[in-house]
Amino acid sequence: MTSRRPVLTSQRTTARPPPSEPSQAISAPATEVGSVIVRFDPAVTSATGDLWTAASTGTFTDTPIVIGPGASATIDVTITPSAAAGTVVKGTLYVDDELAAIPPYGQISGDELSALPYEYKVG
Repeated sequence: MTSRRPVLTSQRTTARPPPSEPSQAISAPATEVGSVIVRFDPAVTSATGDLWTAASTGTFTDTPIVIGPGASATIDVTITPSAAAGTVVKGTLYVDDELAAIPPYGQISGDELSALPYEYKVG
């Protein structure tokens, strides 16, 4: 598959804990972090919204589904292609969990649980 998506390269990131008092010096060692970033596809939407798009815009309007142990759920997804007729479109639909109100600062996070590849030809 050939992609015209921009490629983001690895960069050095420093992570340090916040001081408990403004006058305290930070002496934690620097930590390097690497990541792979995939651009969001605006053609794909669902009734549950998208936590990661919300995180990148700062507007949290996602409505996650709570699924108990051993249970299942259906998440309807709509793909509205904008490519020309005859174009083959490929992608991956990720299913994530969401963790909310993580102590001590009430942060939001999540993990990818499954990656579902898809492919279709625009009619």
